[in-house]
Amino acid sequence: MEGDLAVIGGKIEFGGGTVKGDLALIDAKESGKTPVVEGDIARISNFFVGGILKMISPFISNISVSSRKKKVEGEE
Repeated sequence: MEGDLAVIGGKIEFGGGTVKGDLALIDAKESGKTPVVEGDIARISNFFVGGILKMISPFISNISVSSRKKKVEGEE
């Protein structure tokens, strides 16, 4: 994967590979073979962060992120 990866308050199952950027795991449960990370790794997990995420999760549950490329004129 190219770019930074952040997992906030969820579960992730790694399958190895490489992250060409930073990896941030914030109150996340991880399993599988951790990828090789070319940038920095940040693991933040404590009672305070978990409590805040549980309070705001109903408000952010419908948010999704996609990485679709914009179509440029003249390209097919």
